[in-house]
Amino acid sequence: MKQSKLNLLIDAIMLILMVSIIGIGLLVKYILLTGKEKWESFGGNFDFTLLGLDRHDWGQLHFILGLILIGLLILHLILHWKMIVGIFKKTFTNKKIRIVLAFSLLIISIGLIVFPFLIKPKIGDPLFNYRNFQTNSQDIPLQTKIENAQKAEEQHSYLHNNHREKSADITINGSMTLIEVSKKYQIPINYLKKSLNISSSTSNTERLGRIRRTKGFTMSKVEDIISMYQKENKHDTKN
Repeated sequence: MKQSKLNLLIDAIMLILMVSIIGIGLLVKYILLTGKEKWESFGGNFDFTLLGLDRHDWGQLHFILGLILIGLLILHLILHWKMIVGIFKKTFTNKKIRIVLAFSLLIISIGLIVFPFLIKPKIGDPLFNYRNFQTNSQDIPLQTKIENAQKAEEQHSYLHNNHREKSADITINGSMTLIEVSKKYQIPINYLKKSLNISSSTSNTERLGRIRRTKGFTMSKVEDIISMYQKENKHDTKN
């Protein structure tokens, strides 16, 4: 294949990838809403999927397409390197300026790629959504609303009191599979299934986000189960 045709093919694929990334970004932002946004718009944390994929799945696809785009961009730069260098030299005739600009661009590029691995997010108190226990429906008796509010307060107090005891290293998200959680936190997968009321026949490679839709548990509950198991296991080891 001639280089001109190869360049055209690469440019076309890069255009499709860029448009796809933008489209998926808009999809995740405005269509496959977060749990909080679902409560505000629909009054409940309903299951949103498109083509069988949920918000986490589309986010994973967004990341993969981004990696492919970066690979094609590098290939594009390699194929046009002589032209880029020629234009760069004509634009900046001073060699020192060219070196400073090229070095600065390299440092910025590397920094933007690796900075997510160098920072740690601030961990605050656990988020709790009172809408899980409250409703504006006029069909719900006042006494039931009061009882639900009391349950919400009790659960909030429990989460608040136990949050600081929980290991800061425990972070669970819906894209993780049962086997990934089991291996990462050294918790028996059967113990995890039993604690979450999951059938033992459920595939170990099933994602927590998918199981959550039918079982209704939260990622915080999974973290609490892991933390409790670690404490019990640590206590048994000491004894």
